[in-house]
Amino acid sequence: MPLATAAAGAETAAGTQVADAPHPRCGPPALRRGWTDCARRGDSETKSQRHRFFPHAPSALCRPPADRQHRRWCRAPALSAIVAIVLLAGAPPVIADASATAVKGVDAAPLTETVASPDTSNAAGPARDGVGGRDGAARERDAPSPAALRALVAGYPDHLQDIDGDTLVWRDGSRTRLDDGTGRKTYEAWLARPDIADTLSPPYRPGPINTPPVQGDDPGRARNTAFFDRVYGDCSKGGVAAHLVDVVWLPGKYGRKIKATRINGVADRLSRISRELDALPMRFDRYLFPPAGTYVCRAIAGTDRRSAHGYGIAIDIATADSDYWRWSSPAPGKNGNAIAPAWRNRIPHEIVAIFEKHGFIWGGKWHHFDTMHFEYRPELLPPTAPR
Repeated sequence: MPLATAAAGAETAAGTQVADAPHPRCGPPALRRGWTDCARRGDSETKSQRHRFFPHAPSALCRPPADRQHRRWCRAPALSAIVAIVLLAGAPPVIADASATAVKGVDAAPLTETVASPDTSNAAGPARDGVGGRDGAARERDAPSPAALRALVAGYPDHLQDIDGDTLVWRDGSRTRLDDGTGRKTYEAWLARPDIADTLSPPYRPGPINTPPVQGDDPGRARNTAFFDRVYGDCSKGGVAAHLVDVVWLPGKYGRKIKATRINGVADRLSRISRELDALPMRFDRYLFPPAGTYVCRAIAGTDRRSAHGYGIAIDIATADSDYWRWSSPAPGKNGNAIAPAWRNRIPHEIVAIFEKHGFIWGGKWHHFDTMHFEYRPELLPPTAPR
């Protein structure tokens, strides 16, 4: 009997049996009958049973008959669904963005990936390396390791001479304290007013991303303005433009010029990166040209902090295939410090690896992700390729 007929038959008096009312989903034809008109009685048990075993049945037809064989037929799909849900519950929350265009042959990293970051909002104390846990909560910071301090001096050989205790020694003999002595800092303070020691933590980890960055894991996002102004110049006072030189970007495929500072060998390294990227297969071209920008004297979007682009040490690529946390966040927050949405990335690891071996960190390694962004930070990522 059609389901509509069964529903009409259910309009009999409460508690009466509806003959030949077919079960809409399960059981052989011989068993698809024997429903009871019970919904009008307000029986909560029958309501829960209807949702549990017969989710698509009319509201008046809710109680399964006492026939055990009938119940077994009906419960089998429900039990199978429960088992499937339990098995799938442990799967990692990785969701491919259907709107992204896949690039054939790029296997080292997903081209489009949305990953729910591990929730550390209730973590007690720092999550790792002294930076992490709840954004905005004060946290202790580990003192920079000897290796991190050596990398700092080695990363700026024309400017830095040594580390003397907790003091940075410049080549002109002047000294700068590594730690400003303020102790525990909130994430906002770490980001807006970092001392030099703050900028060395958390550590930057090169290579493919195995797990998305946790809250507070933004290596290189904090920059000490006084330090970078001294090394590269203050763009607001014309101190950077005089040191900018041309770099031919992808000479074989694109051949146009971009600007980068010659200080600290940044332009030389970017030129090497350009040639290596130029040699990649054609399937990577969409990410590489035209570039999205290098030098511009500006603040970071939504903040009053100087952008790395203002020093001529950064480049953005692949705007159309990039993900930026502020584009996805419903409330970016004051000074750019709000908790970021789920981590996303569409930039192939083959491109990231070339930048990283020349000392350029990638904004895709940040919890506050900026996957188009690369900047030269040798103190966090000592170059492994020659200059």
